[in-house]
Amino acid sequence: MKNKKTLTKLTIEKIRKITQMGIENQFAHTGKMATVLTCFTDSQALNVLPRLADNEAKDKFAELVTLLCTAESAKAIAFIAESWLCKDLSARPSEHPDRQEVVILSIEMRGHPSEIWTYPIIRNGTEKPKLGKPTVIPAADLTGRFTHLLPANPPTEGERIIASHILERQGYKTVNDPVRWN
Repeated sequence: MKNKKTLTKLTIEKIRKITQMGIENQFAHTGKMATVLTCFTDSQALNVLPRLADNEAKDKFAELVTLLCTAESAKAIAFIAESWLCKDLSARPSEHPDRQEVVILSIEMRGHPSEIWTYPIIRNGTEKPKLGKPTVIPAADLTGRFTHLLPANPPTEGERIIASHILERQGYKTVNDPVRWN
């Protein structure tokens, strides 16, 4: 099979390595990061490229992630996006004057503690933005609409079928990634 990688077992380390390489490569070439949710199943990775134009769309997408994970019997997810962070929780980070622009990578896998990595975005005049050194934030300490998205328990077959139908009615489409785990 051309352009197919075979990985024997899905691990959080493999997810981290693949997603971090993708972030670094895309940002190096474009100076920006597309928002991507990758849903890892037993046999493949499904990428969802959401349109998150406003807060309502972001809230709706966060709610529908659970449906996707249920429909696809996800074992793990990785969420990547440009975002704002701040230490003061009195306002949304995007509205706070003391905020930091970052690329965030959130990895959730059943049976493992969640991992949240942040890459500071470094802007210098008219030069293409660059990424700083990534740091880990304890997932338990982070709150927000795009945290703790993977359902705690695997879905039943009935739950999977219902979630699939709801997603289809909502117009969500997934594109298979050429990486295969088995």
